[in-house]
Amino acid sequence: MTPRYLCTKAAARYLGLSYQWLEIARHRGGGPLFVKLGRAVRYDTQDLDSFMQAQKRQHTAQAIPARPPDNMRTSKTTPAKSGGVRNG
Repeated sequence: MTPRYLCTKAAARYLGLSYQWLEIARHRGGGPLFVKLGRAVRYDTQDLDSFMQAQKRQHTAQAIPARPPDNMRTSKTTPAKSGGVRNG
């Protein structure tokens, strides 16, 4: 029986993805929901199943669901200081 809450590597195996993909999606947004307990990250298998259901498409040209607006994401990134040069 699969435990309900999985670490990143176990969640990646569950989804058939790389753990790096989950880490990047967690940082950028657009991946499955996760739980943060101190430094530990866990994924609920019910959320992983819901995430996979939401990714279903009938053809490759079908629109991908929009990412949440920046003010709705839980990421704690800080904007770049104005006046600086950014290499892009």
